[in-house]
Amino acid sequence: MKLIRKSVELDPWIKETGIDGYGEFMIEETNEVIEALKSSDTENLKEELGDLLSLWAIVCMLAEEEKLFDTEEVIKRAIEKIKSRRPYVFEDREVSIEEAVRIWYAAKDKEKAQKNGISERNQSGFQK
Repeated sequence: MKLIRKSVELDPWIKETGIDGYGEFMIEETNEVIEALKSSDTENLKEELGDLLSLWAIVCMLAEEEKLFDTEEVIKRAIEKIKSRRPYVFEDREVSIEEAVRIWYAAKDKEKAQKNGISERNQSGFQK
């Protein structure tokens, strides 16, 4: 992260591009990751994941500079999502693929509802 931070501090192109300018770069790199996955090109996959990780780090550093959030917050949220979407891993509990998928989608739906300010109610308005 020190290298990325130095780049963000000293590279005029990064400064000029700004945080808003990185969306398209991230889409482009994500598409390159997908292509490497589809073609089973391990060497290219490593390179493209590195590019995507670099962009992620740059965006995080720019966000820190703009006092939007800390990179640590992003990492903590990612950990929380892993734990909520795959609780069985941390409970040393075996589940079927079907159950794992069901748990993952249920957690994702719950996150979406919380994000949209909807409590855990069904459509009729009663508590689940």
